[in-house]
Amino acid sequence: DAQGDACDEDDDADSAPDASDNCPSVANADQADADGDGKGNACDATPNGDPAPDSDSDGVPNDNDNCPSDANADQLNTYGDARGDACEPPDQGGNGGGGSGGGSGGGSGGGSDPSAEPSSEPTDLPVDQSGEATPTISADRSTVSFGRPFTLSGSVDTSDGCSSALQVDIQRRVSGTDAFETVATVDVAGDRTWTYTALADRNASYIAVVRSRPDCDGQSSTPVDVLVKAKIRMSSVPHGCSGSVVGRVLPASANSRIFLQRKGSNGWKRVSGDRLNEQSLFHLTATACGTYRIVFDGSATNLGTTKQLQLRG
Repeated sequence: DAQGDACDEDDDADSAPDASDNCPSVANADQADADGDGKGNACDATPNGDPAPDSDSDGVPNDNDNCPSDANADQLNTYGDARGDACEPPDQGGNGGGGSGGGSGGGSGGGSDPSAEPSSEPTDLPVDQSGEATPTISADRSTVSFGRPFTLSGSVDTSDGCSSALQVDIQRRVSGTDAFETVATVDVAGDRTWTYTALADRNASYIAVVRSRPDCDGQSSTPVDVLVKAKIRMSSVPHGCSGSVVGRVLPASANSRIFLQRKGSNGWKRVSGDRLNEQSLFHLTATACGTYRIVFDGSATNLGTTKQLQLRG
């Protein structure tokens, strides 16, 4: 529909609100759940209750695992392709035709391999004639939901001595770490602008660095911060008014606190709490019918979020 997921209370438009939909991303108006596991038949890999195959025993069923033969409970996928990092070929990169990004770091578009040499060498200037190229960088959004795309863009200011065919390395520093690492290399267009599209997977600072050449001294931009709002994925909710509420927080945030609150006449009251395990899974307990919300306070790598659900007898 015309609404984005962030403000749409029924993402799959099946008349079942996301808060109580047992398949919030797959239309299933009948909400059928043959095995009673809280996941509707329409999105349940094992609708009849048989254990879902999990070849690598990482807690993620084969049908949902982006590396079914390599254990990767965090499902990290910095290239944004069909394979997780754990089973990505070592020579994976973003090679392709011109201009809007590529390479690693969850990006998309047609950049070039970060380890590759510039695409052409200047021939019209002597090597001892050096100019300067200074990039800028900005993000189209400062806060992005986990797994959603965002766009970095900028321009390059050049002085005499810098020729065409410039390239910019996109580097990022994940929150809690010290060093910037190159995640993509993009070509600078003829109007001295560049663009790169990435997928949000953790809080990070980004900079643009022009690749230096004999005729051009490449400079670095000031950093821009992009914060990632965590996502809560439910795997099991009670069919009555009490029982287990089970799910996972993305990106992985092991040992972070998460709570279940119930709405009463005096506001929200905590009824259960847990710490995320190594797979970022949680197990909470509902005690009565009513309106509940799961509250995740966030961590160094992501912002907190909440998810509401309704339990009826």
